[in-house]
Amino acid sequence: MGVKFVSYSEPYINTVGPLGDGIIALLGCFAKMEKDRNKERTLAGLAKARAEGRVGGRRHVISADDRARILQLRSEGVSLGKIAAMTGYNKSTVHLAVSAGGVAP
Repeated sequence: MGVKFVSYSEPYINTVGPLGDGIIALLGCFAKMEKDRNKERTLAGLAKARAEGRVGGRRHVISADDRARILQLRSEGVSLGKIAAMTGYNKSTVHLAVSAGGVAP
């Protein structure tokens, strides 16, 4: 297509001169290397977390026992925030359990 690129804020990014394509290729190479390093660090961190017994991802569905406990606490008038602190679930998860359980907030 014959399109050339000139960056006004970074004078070294320029495809007009004889080294333009080389500089762009070199910058692309550095970007790929950095992406690969980020991937390696992320995978190493996940492996370390698994080795320490931590599990990532979303929490499983609330068990029937936990749901019953949440509904019991809510029927006693305990606030959603306090129930969340007592059970270890997020406040939004507790709210969903209460609203699905048919207990008035």
